[in-house]
Amino acid sequence: MTRYLIIFLSVLNLFAIDEFDDKQVYFLQTIQVDGCDSYGWCKLKDKQQYIKKHYYKLHKNGFVSLKTGTNTRTWTYVELSYLDDKPGLEECVYESATDNEMTNIELGYVKIQLIKRCQREATIQKENINTNRQDTNNTQSDQIDKNEQDDKDDIRNNIFIDGAIGVGIVDIENRADKDNLQEDALDTDGINLKIAIGYRWNKRFFSDIGIDRLDLGLADIENIYLSINYRFIDINFQPYLGIMLGGSRLRWQSSPLLNYTGKQIDSSKQTLYGIRVGAEQNIQKDINMFVSYRFFEINHRTTIEDETIKHKHINSLLIGVRYDF
Repeated sequence: MTRYLIIFLSVLNLFAIDEFDDKQVYFLQTIQVDGCDSYGWCKLKDKQQYIKKHYYKLHKNGFVSLKTGTNTRTWTYVELSYLDDKPGLEECVYESATDNEMTNIELGYVKIQLIKRCQREATIQKENINTNRQDTNNTQSDQIDKNEQDDKDDIRNNIFIDGAIGVGIVDIENRADKDNLQEDALDTDGINLKIAIGYRWNKRFFSDIGIDRLDLGLADIENIYLSINYRFIDINFQPYLGIMLGGSRLRWQSSPLLNYTGKQIDSSKQTLYGIRVGAEQNIQKDINMFVSYRFFEINHRTTIEDETIKHKHINSLLIGVRYDF
């Protein structure tokens, strides 16, 4: 059989909150239970939850209260007379009260949460007035702080990845007899592929670690580098300038010499230096398109049977997509 525990609690001087003192009035929400077992646990109506059966306490003033309020919700009120000498607060209370709160006001009680809400609004308005009266020096300082915060807000996602494809052209210094070389041993251009992961430090600076590969037919050049980049103009298509430092490796797929029967040609490994100029534009929320021109100093030297080929520089033009996490 369904049992209902319905308690309305009105107690003066139960305990004090802020400045309301002895005008406090407490109402406890209605609690409905389906029934209680022999151990004192009661099932909440229409819920798969239980609460411990409460024991009653009768005060000397005749009011009934709960010994414990566990799993109950309490609304705290003050008598309407609290607003008598507070015209500004009284006006706010009447203007901002909900229908339920207005019903309680008509009965002579004002919810403390409503009063505190009005007090907070009055404090905010007062702070805004004081802020507007500050001198120009403070205004300028506040504007600088605001701009710095805007920079942080603009960078929603710091980590990014990107991928690009383009064309690379190598400057080759040949000291070998061309009659002894295969037809494509001195190829200077090929497809350039690149991937990178990076981090945006702020609105202006970002860095990335990149890996790319240039296919020259008989030879491949693989590069890995760290870059630091600066975005120097705030326009829709944002240009940037970067410097790069890393390592480069030249690998021959087969010998550049005709009829070569000697040992396998070792890969050439060199330090890489470079610069790049690029620009990027946002095309979706977290996706940017970019173009980039790069110049690498690589200086790979290949010597086979007194024949020398030197790959000196790489110029490349790439177009790609960057995704912000």
